[in-house]
Amino acid sequence: MLDFGLDITALNQRLNIVYDWYQRTVIDQIGPPDPVSLVLGTGAPVKNNSVSETRGWELSIGWNDQLNLASKPFAYSLRFNISDYVGYVTKYSANVNGVRSGVWTPGELFGQNFVYKSGESRRIPRIWTTGF
Repeated sequence: MLDFGLDITALNQRLNIVYDWYQRTVIDQIGPPDPVSLVLGTGAPVKNNSVSETRGWELSIGWNDQLNLASKPFAYSLRFNISDYVGYVTKYSANVNGVRSGVWTPGELFGQNFVYKSGESRRIPRIWTTGF
């Protein structure tokens, strides 16, 4: 895993800013099973046959302070967090040629689905936020 970060504390330790960028590679991830002959009479067993990569970032901004409220100290803290990532397949043993055939394709984003648009011969990517 690769991770770069920046932490900033300012204004008498009241303002905190944290930023992280990361890249994670998962080797031997469980993926769709390799195709087997129908003569076998059962489904293919799952196996660790793929490699995936995730890249993302995280940002956190926080504010801590104290003030007097009704002549008593009142401490409060506010925090804002936002993050984003993209995960994709880098290697899949049953699809080394990159043919889109219902199994994972190297370079395919997780959660990405392809549809055919009427009257056009090209595929249009449609990304749904349904997870993996």
